Amino acid sequence: MKDQLHDLVKKKPLYCSLLFDGSTDKTTTEKEVISIKVIENGTPRIRLLGIVEPDTCDAQGILKAVAQKCEENQLNLSNCLTATAADGASVNFGKTTGVLTRLQQQSASWMIKVHCIAHRLELCLKDAFKETYFTQIDDLLTRLYSLYRRSAKKWRQLKDLGEALEEHGADEPGQDKVKLKAYWRQLTSSKFVLHMVLYQDLLAELAELSLDFQADELSLSSGVAISHHSTSDEAFCHQRVEIVNRITDCISQRFATFSTDPVLLAAEIFDPHNMPENISAIEPYGDEEVQRLCEHFEPLLLSNGCNVAEVERDWLRAKHDIHQHHRRETFLVLWHRMLTEKEAIYPNLLHLIRIVLIFPVSTAQVERQCSTIKRIQGGLALEIEIENNRRSLLIKSQGCDPLEYQSEDAVGKVVESWPLKQGDQAFSRMGQD
Repeated sequence: MKDQLHDLVKKKPLYCSLLFDGSTDKTTTEKEVISIKVIENGTPRIRLLGIVEPDTCDAQGILKAVAQKCEENQLNLSNCLTATAADGASVNFGKTTGVLTRLQQQSASWMIKVHCIAHRLELCLKDAFKETYFTQIDDLLTRLYSLYRRSAKKWRQLKDLGEALEEHGADEPGQDKVKLKAYWRQLTSSKFVLHMVLYQDLLAELAELSLDFQADELSLSSGVAISHHSTSDEAFCHQRVEIVNRITDCISQRFATFSTDPVLLAAEIFDPHNMPENISAIEPYGDEEVQRLCEHFEPLLLSNGCNVAEVERDWLRAKHDIHQHHRRETFLVLWHRMLTEKEAIYPNLLHLIRIVLIFPVSTAQVERQCSTIKRIQGGLALEIEIENNRRSLLIKSQGCDPLEYQSEDAVGKVVESWPLKQGDQAFSRMGQD
């Protein structure tokens, strides 16, 4: 898998985007997981670049760690970097000294800075639910979770909880019994029940939206939608409408860059569903946006051998082709077909398409990789070498289906890596047979 990554970065033209996230493991050591998004066989893929422990956890230390990992993989960011995505921490997005700002200044002035869309949604909900009754629901559920989280005795007593909360009494200690009775009164109040039902409805739909935002194949053409439900209670209905409006307002504010950034807006023209149905409107469609993208990424395009002057001519032919033959195809399916079947017809336009396809909208995969590291190390403060962590992550994120795994190759590589002593040649041959 490491060889596959090296083969990918050697291919020309090469465009990539960076995704990274940091996490503190059981040993309280900060680890930065760094991935890149590249085009592989006509499809955007996220590939693990590596794991590194920054010398310091400030912007300079993280940037040094990212640069080190790119250099190890022979990745020259000045010739390939299009965008970088991270969470919204100030160490990443600081206007003057943040990691992404420094990357722009040192490597790629045209680089697009992307605040992870899944993180934005999380911040939207924190803003929307702040100082509302829903925070009390969170507090109660958290208290109940903490009460039972690590007590086998309390879990055994949970089946008797109904008796403990009613008149029969139970084995609960006096202090816990008082807590439980207070929780029970809150749980059974009409206000709590009504708001809990609304909370569940809202979070169920928002959870689906969050999962969509975490998909590896997420592209700029993805949309945001929030459903509405009805209720009969007038006062509750008013609160329901108010919280839904707060959520939508927060989403509008947090997601503003997707509707105001001129480069991101320009990229929307490549979605076939946005193209006009009227053939007469096709002629001028997207010309300004293509020019805007060419101007923004011109140094990068030129360094990868694109004839920028010919991009608009390619676009004119391509949009007529799409209107006639590909309008019903999805964004990713369309451009996969173009990259694999028609690169000779639209060679210069497809430079732009590669850039748009690898825009990183979410950093969910690198966050999952951070969680995987914690699971690998288990509940103990285990010191596991970074290289072993990297190999485990590669298997987890890019490995084959277990049913398709061929152990012979792996055993052969392990045997080849062992230092041979006199008389070990026969054993070495066993790994090759």
